Amino acid sequence: MALAILRLKKLQERIGLKRSAIYDRLYPKSPRYDPTFPKPVKLGNRDRAAMGFVESEIEEWLARQIEKSRQAAASSGANRPAQPAPLEAERRNYGLEGRRSAPLDFEEQSRRDAKA
Repeated sequence: MALAILRLKKLQERIGLKRSAIYDRLYPKSPRYDPTFPKPVKLGNRDRAAMGFVESEIEEWLARQIEKSRQAAASSGANRPAQPAPLEAERRNYGLEGRRSAPLDFEEQSRRDAKA
């Protein structure tokens, strides 16, 4: 099996997190620290050598994140009733059910004002 190394730019594209969010997951003192996040690999022998992430480890981490997310959604969604769409709930709260949402033109508004 050939190992592939993802540099930071490619890692950002792959997982959808920006540079600072990735470093937050690596730094133990950060509130967003994730001990399961794959550790980087140095690509040189100097202190400030380039680094990369093993692609297979990133793929495994992503799969675990997806699984955790789906389990959380399934367990939280099973115990609560479905919520109406926000716009529908807002219209119901203001007594606007069944009314059209588009603004009325001037003539139509004038006719309605004359009837009232």
